[in-house]
Amino acid sequence: MICARVILAWGVCLICVACSYDPAALIAKADALSEQQHQHLASQYDYQLTPQTPHTVIESEQFYVPELAKSTVDKPIWYSQPLQTQLLKVPLMQALQTVFTPLNVTVLVDPEVDAQRLISSEFSGTVGEWLAWLSNGQQLFVEYEPYAVHLKRYQVKRYDLAFLAGTTQFSLNEQAAQQAQGDQAGQLGFSSSQSLAWKELEQAITLMLSDQGHVALNANASALLVKDTPSVIKQVDRYINQLNKSLTRQVALDVQVIEVRFDDSEQFTVDWSSVRRTSQGTPWLTSQSGSDNWLQQAAGRFILSPLSGPRNSIDILVQALQEQGQVKVSHHPRILTLNHQVAQLLVEEEQAYLAESEVSTTPYVGQQQRLKPGKLTTGFRMFVLPNILKRDVLLHLSSQMSALQGMNVVQSGDNMIQTPHTSRKHFFLKALVGHEETLLLTGFRNQTVQAGRTRSGVSWLLGGGQQKSRENSETLLLITPRIVGVNNE
Repeated sequence: MICARVILAWGVCLICVACSYDPAALIAKADALSEQQHQHLASQYDYQLTPQTPHTVIESEQFYVPELAKSTVDKPIWYSQPLQTQLLKVPLMQALQTVFTPLNVTVLVDPEVDAQRLISSEFSGTVGEWLAWLSNGQQLFVEYEPYAVHLKRYQVKRYDLAFLAGTTQFSLNEQAAQQAQGDQAGQLGFSSSQSLAWKELEQAITLMLSDQGHVALNANASALLVKDTPSVIKQVDRYINQLNKSLTRQVALDVQVIEVRFDDSEQFTVDWSSVRRTSQGTPWLTSQSGSDNWLQQAAGRFILSPLSGPRNSIDILVQALQEQGQVKVSHHPRILTLNHQVAQLLVEEEQAYLAESEVSTTPYVGQQQRLKPGKLTTGFRMFVLPNILKRDVLLHLSSQMSALQGMNVVQSGDNMIQTPHTSRKHFFLKALVGHEETLLLTGFRNQTVQAGRTRSGVSWLLGGGQQKSRENSETLLLITPRIVGVNNE
């Protein structure tokens, strides 16, 4: 009796264990637990959504109509009609009439097409597929109409170009600056004249055309008209699409100017070895020239690589420069321009000064003094031409920086004028900069000498003494290109 009870108890335990390890029960328990967790998250966070069961089966009492293929959406009804034909060395016109006469479709053939050309085909499919086979094999262009089909030897197609209407040209050299007299842009090496871009495009298209092909360019409408065989038109399609895609790419340029006024009057340039030590050797500052002694360069180009983290490389650079003197950072508006298009950044200040002073004596009136003011313009001016190469940007830069160093007074008798003393730095360069990297240009050094008068001690007894203070500074130019539409990988 005791043994029977023990066996019965073991049997009950095995049944319970089997029930607890039932796969269906475990899956149902896991789904219930997951649903409970999502319900709990949804009650605490508004943006947490409870997962919805996907509907894989859609029930409807309406008739099922399959979607049309993209190639047949804008075609006439007869385009999708079934067709079975066997033709052996039949003239082209006769073959077309054999296919389209039962469909009540008119056949139109241009005189340029050889209608007596013999063709052979054993085909089973649709009328549209047969026409596609015929046009591809015979190099014909087919126009579809509701009740007609038109076969042509040549195709005429119009292209819209991503060019602005009009003609502009830029020249990045000193010769253009001499020719563009009176033009402020010309002073930086840019001039405006007739452009060769449209002519070069026309020459490129002409190279693709056949002997019977023609091209017409309308620069005012930024349009191109090409007439040639369908195979040539496909080549022109690919070329124009690639050209428009390249020309419509955009790049944003962030420009910053950093001025460092050194605390040490004997320091004339930034100590880049100190900057490297301050930054603890992080590899964010590299020389574009690739030389090992880039720290000793008086003027050079450096690349600031982007850093991952809350701080960027420019902030680290400014913090390192603050140990050498007073640092002033000027943020200029962001420039957004298209690929191969010139952009201009102009930040200037105007200051008036006394340019002429004249005293004239008139009988019975007395002396009259005439003052003529002058205007001095200083600041920062930059022209940039970007060329996007995948994830890099080739920058063509022409820039000029000017600053007022001082204002001297020249006096002759009762007449007095002011003569401004300015410093100008003009540079032109080309540099390859990566996406979101920063081009750092150095070597723009300035020296300001201020004269004062002291009246203390023995100098005061002698009528005062002269004291000069010298202040050295260097200007750094930072340019960061960002290609629009490029993911940060």
